[in-house]
Amino acid sequence: MDSQLVIFLKDTLGQSNERRAIAESNLESLRESDYFVNAICTELVNEANDEIVRCAAGLLLKNSLSAKEYVMKVRREQVWRELDVNFKANIKIALLGTLASPLKQVTLTVAQVITAIALIDLPNDEWPTLVDSLLQNVAVGSENVSLKESTLNTIGYVCEALELEDVISLDQPQASKILTAVCQGAHPNEKNTAVRLAALKALSNSIAFIKANFEVE
Repeated sequence: MDSQLVIFLKDTLGQSNERRAIAESNLESLRESDYFVNAICTELVNEANDEIVRCAAGLLLKNSLSAKEYVMKVRREQVWRELDVNFKANIKIALLGTLASPLKQVTLTVAQVITAIALIDLPNDEWPTLVDSLLQNVAVGSENVSLKESTLNTIGYVCEALELEDVISLDQPQASKILTAVCQGAHPNEKNTAVRLAALKALSNSIAFIKANFEVE
């Protein structure tokens, strides 16, 4: 039986304007509660949910961590910062684990959520293990092709977003590791075309950010 939150998510995707409006209103009322962040992440990583529901949950979570309008952006980032450290750590672990999903749209959504959190936490050194966790996924010899592809997509998203926000938050060794991992993924020896393509996109997205980090060093 679907949880109330899943019902809300499904209603936001349905054809009934009335039910969609009610669902969106209910979700908005929950957005800034501790319960919301944990619950929506749970539905995102829950493999029993339909793919479209998981993607809707991920998009909602991402939008709860960021905003185009400055005042709202600051407010939503502050809500995340004030959450319990262990609580946030569990969310990060769950998100990184979901990068191994075989569902590409789910992993692309998760990559966007990870990027939103990285924009908040990396500048304050509050996710120091992120880079190493991502690099481990694309290490030479990794047999999980889907995981390598989704991780390379994530690296590209994170670097592009940090560069656009003019945030320099990696030291030179970390930047070097990212560049090495991305180049390995794009190497002709990589047999999987999807992985090579993801690596090339990641290289394109990350080159300006990595260059900026080297210049600062």
